[in-house]
Order: sequence, then C-alpha cells, then structure tokens
Amino acid sequence: MLARAMLKNRKSEIFGKVSDCETDVLRWWWDDPQGLFGPGFHRRWFMHALNAFRLLIPSRLRRTVKDLWRRARTPADWGRDDRPSGMRLLVEFIFLTFPSTVRENFILWWKQATGPLDYDPNIEPLSSCLRRRVKIWAPFLAIVFILAGAMALHRYAGWRARDFAARALRSVEEGHWHLARLQASSAYTLRSRDPHVLLARAMVESLVGNPSAPEAWEELPPGTFLSRDEFRQRAKTLSRFGSTEQHRKALEQLDRVGMLADASGLRAEKFTTYGNLSRAIIEARKAVADGDNPEHKLALARLLVWRYGPAATPAARMTPEQIAVVEEIVGLIEALEGTPQEGAARALGLAKVPVRAEKARAWALAAWRDPSPSNPALLTAAAVLVKLGDFTPEEMKDRLHPVFKNASVPERAAFAGWLLSNGWPQRALAVVSAKDAAQDPATFVVRADALTAIKRWPVMLTMAEEATNAPASLRALTRALAAKNLGRPGECKKAVQDALRSALREGTLAECLRAVDAMNENAVADEVLIELCGQAGDLNKVFPLARDRFSRRGQFHSLDQAFTLAASQATQVASVKDYARYLDLLAGRPVNLEDTAAAVEEDPGSTDYRMTHALALLLAGRSHDARAVFDDIDVFVYRLSPTHRVIAAAIFAATGEMPAAVASVRGLNPDLLTKEEYLFLRRSTMRMMP
Repeated sequence: MLARAMLKNRKSEIFGKVSDCETDVLRWWWDDPQGLFGPGFHRRWFMHALNAFRLLIPSRLRRTVKDLWRRARTPADWGRDDRPSGMRLLVEFIFLTFPSTVRENFILWWKQATGPLDYDPNIEPLSSCLRRRVKIWAPFLAIVFILAGAMALHRYAGWRARDFAARALRSVEEGHWHLARLQASSAYTLRSRDPHVLLARAMVESLVGNPSAPEAWEELPPGTFLSRDEFRQRAKTLSRFGSTEQHRKALEQLDRVGMLADASGLRAEKFTTYGNLSRAIIEARKAVADGDNPEHKLALARLLVWRYGPAATPAARMTPEQIAVVEEIVGLIEALEGTPQEGAARALGLAKVPVRAEKARAWALAAWRDPSPSNPALLTAAAVLVKLGDFTPEEMKDRLHPVFKNASVPERAAFAGWLLSNGWPQRALAVVSAKDAAQDPATFVVRADALTAIKRWPVMLTMAEEATNAPASLRALTRALAAKNLGRPGECKKAVQDALRSALREGTLAECLRAVDAMNENAVADEVLIELCGQAGDLNKVFPLARDRFSRRGQFHSLDQAFTLAASQATQVASVKDYARYLDLLAGRPVNLEDTAAAVEEDPGSTDYRMTHALALLLAGRSHDARAVFDDIDVFVYRLSPTHRVIAAAIFAATGEMPAAVASVRGLNPDLLTKEEYLFLRRSTMRMMP
C-alpha cells in the first residue's frame, strides 16, 4: 500500500509539470501493462506515434485555431468591438502564439529527454525508467531516421540517375543503341528534372536518330551549359528533325557563338534534302573554308559526285566544268589523308571519281597500308588493283582471306560480296553461314545472291523461312524468287503481295517495286499498288509512286484506277489534290495559284508539286515566274517522267530557251503521253515541232 501511494504521488508530480495533451500521452506510456513489445504491439505503437504527433500541435495552438474558425463561421461577432478581430488573432497566432508554443514544448521535451533519470529503486524498477526514456526519444529518433533515409534515398537516386546517363553515352559510343536508350530511359525515370540526365537523354536520342529527339532537347532548362560537341549535336538534331522555325533558330545560335562552319554544313544538309544541290554545294564550300573539319570536306566531295556525276561520264568526254569538279574532288580526298575519314574518302574516290591509272593505283596502295576489315576502302582498292593487273583475283583473295577471317558479321558479308562479284559464289557461302544470315540483313542479301548464282532454290526457301532479323519484305522477296524458280506461281504471287505490303510498313516500297520488276512480276506489282491506293492512311506514300510508275510506262488506265481509288478514300491528301489540280489545268479549268504555291512550300522537295505550280503559272501568262519555280532546286530533265518533260519543254519554249526545250523532248515516245498532254505539247512548242 505504501509503495502504491508513493508511486501515485510520483506520477502526480510528473504529470503536473506538463499540459493536458502531454499528460494524456505520458499516462498512456506510463500505464502500458504490456511493455514495449508483446501481444498487439503494432496497434499500441501506432497509437503511440499518433499521440506523439499530437505533441507537435499544442493545446494553445488548437484553441487559437478553433477560435479563428468559430469567429469566421459566426457573422454576428464580426462587428463587435469587445473582441479582437480575426486578422488580429491570426497575426498573433503566426508571430506570437505559434513560435512561443513550439519553443516552450521543445524546451519541456528537451528537459524530459536529457534530464536526470530520476531513478529510485524503492519506487519503480530501472527497466521502467529506461523504457520511459526510450518512449520519450522514440518519436524524435523515428522522425530523424525517416528524414535521413529520405535524404539518403534521394541522393542515391540522383547518383544512380547520373550513372545511368553516363553509361548511356558510353553505350552509344560503343554502338549499343538499344542498351543506350534503355539506360537513358532509366535515368529519366529516376530524375526527370536533372539537367545532366536530360542532356544525356537528348544526346542519346539524337545519336540514335530518333525523330522525336527535338522534344528531348526542348526539355532542357534555360541556361544549361553545353559543350561545343553538344551544341553542334543539338543544332544538327533540330535541323534534321525539327520544324522550320527550330531549324532557323538552331542555325542562328550557331552563327552567334561563332560556329560558322557547322552552320554552313547544316544548311548544306537541308538544301540537299530539298533537292537544291547547287545551293548545298555553295554552303558546303563555305563550311570547308570556315573550318578545317574533315567531315565537311568529305560531305562536299560526296555532294560534288552526286551533283555532277563524273563517274557516269568517260574521262575523254567530260566537259571543262566536270574536269574542274574532278580536280576539286581529288584535292579534297588527298586533304583527308591521315584523318578518320581517310578510308571513306578513298573508297569514294576509287569507286566514283574517274582518275588516271597512276592516281588510282596510288590511292589503292595507300588504302592497303591499313589492311583491316574496318577499312571501308580496302575491298574497293582490291578491286582496283585487280582491274589494273597488279594482282590476279586469286592472289587478291589470298591476301584478303586472313584479313576477314575473324571479322564481324557485316564485315565478312562485305568480303563475301567481293567474292561473289568475282565469280566465287561457293566461297562466298563459306564466308557467311546461314546463322549469320539469320542475324544480319546485309548478310542475308549476300547469301541469297550467292544461292541465286548457283540456283539452290530449296536452300534459299529454307533460309527465307528461318531468318529472324531480316525485314519481312526481304524475306518475302526471297521466298517469291525461290518459289518462281521452283515452278510454284501461286506461292510466288502470294509472296510478292506480302513483300509489297510489308515494304509499305517498312518505308521501302520503292526499292521493293524495283526488286519485283527485276523478277518480271510487273503485273502483280501493279495490282498490289492499285490496291494500296485504296488505303486512306498511306496515300501520301503510295499514290506518288503509282503516279510516277504508271505515267513513265504509259499505263493510263492503271493510273486512272489508282486515282479513282485514292480520291474515293481521301480527297484532301496532298498528293491526290495535286494530281486533281494537274488534270484540271490540262482540261482548261481554273486552279487557285495560292493552293499550288502552298503545296510547294509544304513539301519543297516534291517535283510533282513544283511542276503543277509551274504549269499553273505558265497557263496564267507568267512564264518567267514558272521558270523561277525551279531556281532553288536542281532538276535533271533527262530523269523526269514524260509528263514532267512536257511541262519543262513548254516552260523553256515560253521563256525563249529553245535549245533546252528541244533537248527536253528529244527522244520522247508519244505513246507515253495522254491525249491532253500531247495536245498541250503541240500548242506550247509549235515553233520547234516539225
């Protein structure tokens, strides 16, 4: 009895020092009969935490908030002068009540947490005192541990995100594109606002050639520091995949920071995309003059080869302009000696530039100074040395075989192609196995060509079925060729249809059509192409191909079928509207010049749109404006379809360029023109016609 009385007095002495709220909490902890652990301790500790949280909201604070809430909900008290206003109570609460309450409660807690243990063995055991002290410290330590854990987790996630970003950039350099995108995505998931992560993600998306890369660059916060390489990559991405406005701003920023050579190089790329090769060459020459960048020199050499085509003209028949271009290309190639672009430059020169035998031999021998499978000029140099008679094909094969023995699959595929070009299909098959063909599309093509050369159609059919990484259109074409030569016309037709439909999804429909034509399956190709013109979602990809194909072959009935189907699906598609305007112009019906001009502005690289706009201007009596439509694009008349050659001849005749007009229609087969086109040609070029 005496011990209980002494314990009760001790409890009263302790509880009298704290407020009502704290008294409730301490009494709960004091009278807990189960101790820290025991049956139902999860529920008890939840209640302990809840009541400990109530310590952070003292009674004075609760009373002040309740009074503010009551006065706000009681309009009758708003005008009374004997009570303080709600704003005054709020100000007092913020600046006086709350700080003092927090301070007083913290001081009280600190005294209880760090003061003497007040241990008296006659009143209570030591374990109860220690348990009481642990319960006092437990909420504070829990909060500290939670905050420390959150901060540690935050820092670890940030470090991990930056580590993923760095790994992604290294993976891109090593050529592991898929892994790089996964790592960049993981870093972005962990830290979607970190500038380092955003920059790495933008670089990875740009280097892998993702068309959505401009969006990643736009996420970078303003003022993010970029190195010259990053700045160059950003401008290149915005120029290639961004809008016209983004392209303009990117080039302006390059000019502003003094990177004039890079800006000119990007302008050259853009003009090349639009088909303005002459302006692209001007900008490429500026890029070479403004900086000593090997990539710009190689790009200029390629543009000169593409624009002037010296390889297509024998050296004895080259014009003075072509001779000057060849000399410029040779100078660019020799200027790249000792640079990383040396191999690509020598390969270009040996394959595309007509030079003297001494110069070709010197280039080929220089390429052999690096006998490695990664040298892009090695196989071309080997072919040149065989052609010049310095080596026999067998000797060159013996020199190349140890070089490519342990090469990668694409490099061995290139060597197999060299063997195949020299008439050794069996040896080519020994270099690339069926397993290699199933993994690499280029190897698949080489092995299929080798099997075709030795007419092993069953093996070819099996390879087409087992290939996994080759595109579906390529496998279907291989299946079609094997089935055709095995005497299975039905299976061949089905495979050709599958190939063309797959090529449309893969974006290789034009290449697939050429392959089908090489198999003499033109009728099936025409049938599928007309059928595809009836699919509204792909008209801008299919109808221009159908229009060019059928007009070049004089298949006007097929063209009418394709146009009818396309117009029935979607009359607002740009390519369909353009052909409708063209028919209206030939029939003498008026066409809005603003619509034709808008079509050219939307797709500057489309020859169809430019020809329709020029024809509309010509019929409106503006022949010089019609001629000016092609001032910012290079048009090679001999490559145009018969329809476009008629329009070009009419424009030349209207502007007084009679030799060009005559050259435009020289050798033109009238059977490839519609009646309306032939009559238009007769009216427009009456003076030069017999």
